[in-house]
Amino acid sequence: MTTPALTPPNELDLLRNALPEALARDDFANLAVLLRYAADGCFAIAVYNSAPAREQVVNALRQLVAPLPVFEWTYSPLDPYPFSYLDRLTDAQRRERAVVFFFGLDKADADVWKSLDYRREQLSGQPHGLVFWLTPKALGEVARGAPHFWSQRSGVFDFTIAQPDLAQQMRDEAWQTAADTQAWMIDREDKERELRLYEELLRDYQADPSTPARTLFDLHSRLSKLLYYSDRVSESRQHAMAALELCDQLDRPGDRANTLKALGDLGLREDDLKGARARYEAALPIYQAIGDRLGEANTLRALGDERLAAGDAEAGLQFYRQAQTIYELIADRYSQSRNLIRMAAAHLALGQSGDATPNLVVAARLADEIGDRNLRRAALDLLAQIGEAARDWQALSDALDAMTTARPHDPELRMRRGDVRHSQKRYDDALADYQAAVNLAPQDAWAWNGLGNALESLKRTDEAIAAYSRAIEIEPDTAPFYRNRANALLDLGRTDEAEADVAQAVKLDPDHPYTRGRQGWLALARGQFAEALSHFEAAAEADESWRYGLALAQFGHGETDRARITLSAARPDMGDDEVADALSWLERIVRLKPDLAAAAEDLRALLR
Repeated sequence: MTTPALTPPNELDLLRNALPEALARDDFANLAVLLRYAADGCFAIAVYNSAPAREQVVNALRQLVAPLPVFEWTYSPLDPYPFSYLDRLTDAQRRERAVVFFFGLDKADADVWKSLDYRREQLSGQPHGLVFWLTPKALGEVARGAPHFWSQRSGVFDFTIAQPDLAQQMRDEAWQTAADTQAWMIDREDKERELRLYEELLRDYQADPSTPARTLFDLHSRLSKLLYYSDRVSESRQHAMAALELCDQLDRPGDRANTLKALGDLGLREDDLKGARARYEAALPIYQAIGDRLGEANTLRALGDERLAAGDAEAGLQFYRQAQTIYELIADRYSQSRNLIRMAAAHLALGQSGDATPNLVVAARLADEIGDRNLRRAALDLLAQIGEAARDWQALSDALDAMTTARPHDPELRMRRGDVRHSQKRYDDALADYQAAVNLAPQDAWAWNGLGNALESLKRTDEAIAAYSRAIEIEPDTAPFYRNRANALLDLGRTDEAEADVAQAVKLDPDHPYTRGRQGWLALARGQFAEALSHFEAAAEADESWRYGLALAQFGHGETDRARITLSAARPDMGDDEVADALSWLERIVRLKPDLAAAAEDLRALLR
């Protein structure tokens, strides 16, 4: 008997058998080639019937089209038109080849399809590979509602999954392995991807009458949280209310408490303080009854937030203290830090800055220990505000000294201590901190700006200009950098260069008092006293620290009596640097208008 020869397995078939169904078909390979190598922009239609399968294809395509950038757009009632994706891109990104995925168009109405038909040329003029993900139902709608757009397609690629059991398996896997990352820590694109997946999972599960109530509850809860942190509050509330209704079927008091707490947070977000308080007060005894200390503490903190928002800071402080006791008992350093910042805010509302400062120092230290830069930044910002308002720079400096000693290689701490030392007029020490910050974070534009401030205060003006210029290179759209460089250029008499910087500051931030102040100094330098007067009046109206500039403009305009009155009012708040600056400008004005020399003596006497 002859034994038949064995046929060697086809390597491509073996590879396909090892891949998920959606990736094992020719449509996937063809779409990848089209997106990666198409010379111009192209339209592709991708059809799917399982959100997890679609996500598998999207993730695989991201890898295959690299290094091309990949952007995403998702339909929502607030952003219904696909061509709005261009608004998110820079001019450079619009000119470069890229891939763009469009999701959620199955929820679009007829106007959206018409807009695609009418404005297809706007999309086709971009060098982007566009992939429109559509359900089979939406596929028919785009063909009917946007026939011209449909006719421009580069191809239709099928990623529907035939086996219902596989689709169910993929849905279950996507749900069970979903990331536990806190919603507010997910970036915008990831958040939209999560929203898409959960919305479509919920739609699929709701269509199946055998879906357990627990699964629906979890999906509604997750969607409510994601929508809350996406600023879609009304939609978040709808899902939270749906979750609350499902609690009756679950008999899980913890779920009910969590949902009531979430509804309270939504009420607080919408300034419905009475409704928020009612939800929190309903959740609190449930947490206490089941022994959920973290839930209890979080609800106490939320009640403190509600009282603080209502203007009752004393009651808010009492809730925060109760929450802090529990956070310390359960050793939750993140919540301790966060709550201490709220306690400090309550103290400040009561005018108790001395009590707020130690809370903020501890909050910043705890944030350091757990590596949470956002919490530390919030604590340090409040500390800086307290120090500036009270002019208690030494207390703030001492706190930053202790923190910097513990973390000497932290650029943000070095920069903040530099700010405080600069305010203390310890310019050499400030320079050392800013230089350390620049060395540790050479791409931090604000560190270079601080370095420029210290150098300018030390009269090393050319070096200051170089530092400001580096800050501008890193962040060319930040007005303070141009204002600061303009000031240094004016000190050197480089008026034309200063004018260009002032013009850029006006373009970026026209109404800021510092912008108007820089316009005032530029006009003074050019002897345009009426124009200087107009700018300084606007600056001084918004910020009284510009009154001495206003007095100089009045003096140059010939209003010597008004100038004397204005300068007399401004003088008590002027520091030594401002006095020296005013004397220098006074000399410049007299050189431009020698007839004011005698009157200038009165102002010099006021300044000295």
